[in-house]
Amino acid sequence: DLVAWIVVARVVVGWIVVVRIVVAWVVVSRIVVVWIVVARIVVVWIVVARIVGVWIVVSRIVVVWIVVARIVVV
Repeated sequence: DLVAWIVVARVVVGWIVVVRIVVAWVVVSRIVVVWIVVARIVVVWIVVARIVGVWIVVSRIVVVWIVVARIVVV
């Protein structure tokens, strides 16, 4: 009986360890997914920032052109 109980106890402990490993993997995978989402958001922000930068440059060029046009017209 004792041997049987020891075997059962070891199996139960082994299962607990396996369950803990699985839970740890799930948690890690969720963290990785969150990181991927954050990385995508950051990439989108970088793209938006570049577009805004381009718009600022374009608007400055337009302003310069307007000024030059006024000088030429005058």
